[in-house]
Amino acid sequence: MLRSAAAANRRAARAQARRERANDKAHAKAVRSSQRAVQTQYKSLQKALAQQAKEQEREYARLQAEAYQSRIEVLRSVHADCSTPVDWSQLMWTTPAPEPVMDSSRVMAAQAELDAYQPGFIERTFGGAKAKRAQLEAMVAAEEAHARTRHAHAMTQWEQSVALLRWQQRVGSGVFRCTVHRTHAQRARLAVPTGSSPAVVHRTRRRDRVPRLRASLLSASTA
Repeated sequence: MLRSAAAANRRAARAQARRERANDKAHAKAVRSSQRAVQTQYKSLQKALAQQAKEQEREYARLQAEAYQSRIEVLRSVHADCSTPVDWSQLMWTTPAPEPVMDSSRVMAAQAELDAYQPGFIERTFGGAKAKRAQLEAMVAAEEAHARTRHAHAMTQWEQSVALLRWQQRVGSGVFRCTVHRTHAQRARLAVPTGSSPAVVHRTRRRDRVPRLRASLLSASTA
């Protein structure tokens, strides 16, 4: 009896040990499977991020190329986008607008209303004359402040317009100098033939002799 009970206990213990080992193996397998799944997901996310980064780089490169191409097109079409012609001769003789004067018409009207104010019987009786006079005086002060503000704004605009006109006139003087120099150079090139002597060059620089000298040179060459 005792031997059979001991054997049964040993068999039960061995069976329990086998079940525990099986459970441990199943648990380890499940852990490994979970780890593999996590690693696979991590690699997939890394690959997706890398792909997204490449797409962003390609999109950025495409936008940069489009911006560069657009800039090239703008530079190529600058000559076609002409501004409004400027009459430099008229601009050079333009005088600035007169300096603005403060408009005190509203101040004078408010002051006239204050001077003409005469309190009535009810205002003198119940003491409303002081309040009315204070209101009119405040209106005069407000109109004076508004007049000064409007005058300061007008002065700012006038100073800006004068500064712009002066700058345009300085630019215009440079344009005129370049035009005169270019005109003289063109006349000299048209008047001086190839291989001319210094004396002829000196004569062709005088404005009154250029047409006559050129005609004489052409007639001599044809003869």
